[in-house]
Amino acid sequence: NMDGLNGPFLMLSNHMHFIDFELTATALYPKRMNNVVNIDGFYKRAWLLNWIGAIATRKFTTDLHLIKSMIKCLKRGDAVGLYPEARYSASGTTSFLPDSIGKLVKKCKVPVVTVIHHGNHLYAPFWNFRDKRNVPLYTRITQLLTIEQIEQMSAEEINAAIRKEFIY
Repeated sequence: NMDGLNGPFLMLSNHMHFIDFELTATALYPKRMNNVVNIDGFYKRAWLLNWIGAIATRKFTTDLHLIKSMIKCLKRGDAVGLYPEARYSASGTTSFLPDSIGKLVKKCKVPVVTVIHHGNHLYAPFWNFRDKRNVPLYTRITQLLTIEQIEQMSAEEINAAIRKEFIY
């Protein structure tokens, strides 16, 4: 459902391993991505955040500056990547998705694209992340919601659609 999607969009992805960023960027190339990332994970490497075009935040906090930065990137025509589970999946199962995602989608007023990775938690499990394994990785990209659908749906309906898509 990605045909004809050229403008900005909000990309929601599951998060199993650091390689998710690389796989997503490769799959969506040449579209420019601005990923929302946890600044704590880049301790002493803040220069890397600027280099990769990241929007830094802290986990589980209310951050109005983050919302403004995301909307600025979308208005510029870029895609914004968000990993709403906010953690690596050690078991390859879905984690908690906050209710605020539906409100964010309504506020952004752009299509929603989901990027669901499979197998990344086996590629380099957190208990043995230095030894990469030779396992098949699979990524599915779908335009989940169009602008027209978002306008007709409530935040709760949007949350339900996203949660259904995030079952992996």
